[in-house]
Amino acid sequence: MHLKEMVAETAQYLMEVAQEFNARAFMLGKLLGKEEINQEPKQWFLDIDIPKLNIENLISQNKEIEFKVAKEKHNMPPKYADGTFTENFNGRIGYYKYRFYHNTKDYYVYGKSKNECFEKRFKKTHSIIHDIAKDNKKNAVLTLTSWIHRYFENYRRNKCSHNEQLKYKKYINEIEMHFGNVPLKKISSEQIQIFINLFESTPRKMKRIAQFIKPAFDKAFALQHVKHDPCRAVDTPQYTPKHFPVITFAEQRLILENILNPKYKELFMFCCCTGLRIGEAINAIPNIDYENNIVYVLDEDTKTKKHRREIPILPNVFEKTLLEAVSSKRAAQNYFSNLFKRLGLQAVTHSTRVTFISICMFININHKQIQEWSGHTHMAMTIDTYAKILRKDGTTPILDYLFKLKEHLEL
Repeated sequence: MHLKEMVAETAQYLMEVAQEFNARAFMLGKLLGKEEINQEPKQWFLDIDIPKLNIENLISQNKEIEFKVAKEKHNMPPKYADGTFTENFNGRIGYYKYRFYHNTKDYYVYGKSKNECFEKRFKKTHSIIHDIAKDNKKNAVLTLTSWIHRYFENYRRNKCSHNEQLKYKKYINEIEMHFGNVPLKKISSEQIQIFINLFESTPRKMKRIAQFIKPAFDKAFALQHVKHDPCRAVDTPQYTPKHFPVITFAEQRLILENILNPKYKELFMFCCCTGLRIGEAINAIPNIDYENNIVYVLDEDTKTKKHRREIPILPNVFEKTLLEAVSSKRAAQNYFSNLFKRLGLQAVTHSTRVTFISICMFININHKQIQEWSGHTHMAMTIDTYAKILRKDGTTPILDYLFKLKEHLEL
């Protein structure tokens, strides 16, 4: 109920019974700071500035008034008129047994006077309400949707990059649309398996959703939100990473000869010599430290938070003005895709990254160093997925650059 409505209802009630409970209204007037206490209670209630009243204080003060008035008049407050007394119960002279109802249940309190019983009733009722609220909170139904949201906010968000967070939010929406308000405890292994199998046409997404749901249920089981982990019986889909073709030395020379736009030629060299994806490269260009010859790849520019890294470059190699002229990731990808297609090559835009890793392997740079430059979480991704065998077929500007970088860094 709104504050104004609560106060207005209280005021209306007291105005109607002003004569009968004049003492109560008199004391309430004192507490509200009304000097004109000789007026009819109805009159000064009309003068109350309702928006300025603090309803919590008013309720607290009102309860105190009830007990004070009851004590003075030796009467039962009207609010408690549903109770019954037993005087001298069980032969105990001077003691009262007070029986009252709350939510259709019987309760008893005992006291030496009626006023003491009234006060004990108030405390007992407050305790009952508090216990009910506590039980309701304890017994509240935790749904899969609400738990997935809590799990992401409390245990996953701070470990993700901005791009990862956006992907996980999409996964959460998929889970919410499929499961709705099904209680977490009623989710079965079969239901989870059916949901995961919906994404068979996109194996990578299928695997990522499975890798998101499983830790969520592991945590729920650890926190005793569920008695067993249904994901233990769920089959994780096998996902084979996509392999991209490498650009051979002969193809590198052909591409460089046919890139007519200087800014895209500079971008192609930059990507092949740093291993950056095209999107990463465009976002990292403003973060190049030309004095210390380092490219800083920040969290918001990467696929995952672990891809934050620093990549060394040789001094006075890349033209700052040409690199900064590239601003559109889509335009750059379209340019290279059309070029590769026109030249009859199998290469794709991601092939620049594969080429960088493969040449680093070719010139025997330490594998761990290549993994760090590439931003891969696991060495297996670097060696098994990206590294390709290159055969010596003359030299290229990219090969020459990486040879010089190795000597410069004394690797």
